[in-house]
Amino acid sequence: MSSYLDEAEVVAERLPCTPRQARVLVCLAHGLDVTETARVMAISRAMVVEHLGNVTADTGRGRTRLVLDVIREGWVHPTPPPPALVFTQPQSVVLQRVAAGWSNPEIAEHLGLSLTAVRKRLNTAARRARVVTGRPVRTRLHLAILALLTGDVL
Repeated sequence: MSSYLDEAEVVAERLPCTPRQARVLVCLAHGLDVTETARVMAISRAMVVEHLGNVTADTGRGRTRLVLDVIREGWVHPTPPPPALVFTQPQSVVLQRVAAGWSNPEIAEHLGLSLTAVRKRLNTAARRARVVTGRPVRTRLHLAILALLTGDVL
């Protein structure tokens, strides 16, 4: 947790956010979901969601874009996935849109896919990531982070 606190200090210095909001961003950047973040920070899940809402409003960026930006800027250093984690080209195309903050319906419409096909690609990517990393991938954000760390998303 101490590296999380160090990283949160850097994030708080560079973004218009409180130290607690920065800690939420750091936890998410390390692949924790909202419930895990609440547990680690010893606050309620609702408070995590409120912090996220406030920091996204203050920065004008969506949650996914904001978390990926703190990684891209080098303010947070999540553990890279094993080299064996490779997404297929169709999965990468969908993950690029997720990383850009698109919803599943927007991705489906843009790519000319059904909503079911988009969900299937995301679910398959999550299963692949779980098998390779040994850790469940529960959120689209976590998938986008893994795609960024593997180079599938720029």
